[in-house]
Amino acid sequence: MKFALKANGILTVLDLYEAKGFSDMFKNLEAVPLHAFLKLKNNGRIGETREVREAWAKHGNDPIIEYRRFVELARICFRGDHQKHLLWRYSIVWRKQF
Repeated sequence: MKFALKANGILTVLDLYEAKGFSDMFKNLEAVPLHAFLKLKNNGRIGETREVREAWAKHGNDPIIEYRRFVELARICFRGDHQKHLLWRYSIVWRKQF
């Protein structure tokens, strides 16, 4: 992807990470109630529809990268700005310099 960018192009990746370790458990204390609140606010309910449950069941078979591994790959491939976000997401932003 980074080779396909034009000069000064920006690559942004946003994805889910697998929560592991003490710091992630602490973040989950914030994330779980917020996630429930946002679902209730946006969907009018906390539970998922059958279609959403089926989609997540299929997605559950996809590999989810550990954040630690993502940071290693980001340092090797991009040397970009990486960040862990609330609600089990991470991002990297990288600008092609030439």
